[in-house]
Amino acid sequence: MVGFTKLTKKIPVIKTCPSSKGFWIKCVGIFLIFTVIFLSVLFLAIFPAVMRDRIKKSNLEFFSIKISSHTETSFYFKAKGVITNIGSVSTTIWSDGPLNMEWNSNVLGNFQIPQFRGSNGIGYFIIDQTFNISDSTKFGEFTKIMLNSENFEWTIYGKVNVRAFGITKKGLDYRKKVISNGGRGFKNSTASTFKIDNKEITFSATFNNPSIFEIQLGIFGVDVYYESTYLSPAQSENVTLIMGNNTAIFRGLLPSNFTLFNGKTMAGLVQRYIMRQPITFTSFGRYAKPDGVNEVSWLDTGIRSLEIFTLAPSSNISILNSFP
Repeated sequence: MVGFTKLTKKIPVIKTCPSSKGFWIKCVGIFLIFTVIFLSVLFLAIFPAVMRDRIKKSNLEFFSIKISSHTETSFYFKAKGVITNIGSVSTTIWSDGPLNMEWNSNVLGNFQIPQFRGSNGIGYFIIDQTFNISDSTKFGEFTKIMLNSENFEWTIYGKVNVRAFGITKKGLDYRKKVISNGGRGFKNSTASTFKIDNKEITFSATFNNPSIFEIQLGIFGVDVYYESTYLSPAQSENVTLIMGNNTAIFRGLLPSNFTLFNGKTMAGLVQRYIMRQPITFTSFGRYAKPDGVNEVSWLDTGIRSLEIFTLAPSSNISILNSFP
């Protein structure tokens, strides 16, 4: 036809992928190589980094710590607490070895932790183990702080294992500071009874423990003073210091030469009693015998730091019945 030119050139067909068997083998091989690389990066870099970040950002808090069965080198340790901010995915944490306790740059001892699980960013735990003391002298200094300070800081550290996303990573560094309330010296103490009769002193003292630490004291011995005058040694039996209010009944024998009418200080005590005014006496800690027989040096270090001021209302005082 006039005006038209016959096209004889063929349009090429582009093949997106050869159909040969060898090509597909190469494709599968490349895919497997990239998969291995990706999984290697996931296991060796990404997952450990995620787990380390979770451990680093998590928070550790204890609700209560009970101390009993003391010896010079150990005690029974039962604690309840929580770890928060560990991520929304179900996470299991445990340790193959003990975790260390540190205070004031001193390692005080170690203990095992059980396996526990957290989800939705929170995980509760119970520790029911023996605490092994590595330095009883330093632990005694720690006990003084624990009983007397308003609050104090201590550290737990060691290696832990973490399982999440079905993957386990072992040997992650774990180091957490813990801030706890101290006993504040049990300053606000009151006496429901204060009696001096037949050369014996007896009083029932109630004091508050704001700390999370609960300690088995057994026999708790004190020296009792009124102002600067020594009255008597006294002790209470079967004492366990718990959180909140504690009540203990103390009894002691007065010195053989004791008299209420000797000295200006004691005359002042008698005058306050006659005028029906409250008195305040002081109990200085002497010892604790957790098993009822033996003292423990690190516990005694803490007990001897106590200076407990006790207020006895006038209606609860009886001191003249046996004195002419």
